[in-house]
Amino acid sequence: MELGSSIILLILGLITLGLGVYLGVLVSRLKSQANKRRQSEDQLRELAKERQSHLIESIITISRAAVQDQCELSEACIRLKKLLENYPTIAEKSEFEIISRMYMELKDFAYLEARKKLSKQEKFNQDKRRFMVEDKFRDPMLKSMALLITTFEGMREERI
Repeated sequence: MELGSSIILLILGLITLGLGVYLGVLVSRLKSQANKRRQSEDQLRELAKERQSHLIESIITISRAAVQDQCELSEACIRLKKLLENYPTIAEKSEFEIISRMYMELKDFAYLEARKKLSKQEKFNQDKRRFMVEDKFRDPMLKSMALLITTFEGMREERI
């Protein structure tokens, strides 16, 4: 009976050892997966920070170019409207409502490939209407863009 008990204890010991090794492998895999997940999350956070920085810089650059008369007000308006969609709480402020209002008057104009397909007369007529829209909104847009510069420069400083 002693030999039988010893064999049973040996088998139970081997099973326990095997389960322990298996458990160790599983724990190691879990730790590895957790590390990979953490690294992925860190990479995603870093990409999100880079994207936010790029958006902030784009808004500042476009606003500054428009204020300094280096780019047409209509082009700046269209670009800023799209960029500000990433910042709805800012875009909804009354100080920036003018961007949406001007955009609504510009949104149906042809651009890129569609503009290339227009006749010279159609382009001329669109440009004439676009310049009228720019004149109509010029002063409040320039004020709004100056405020955008200040607002987003502040956001940029907070991120540093």
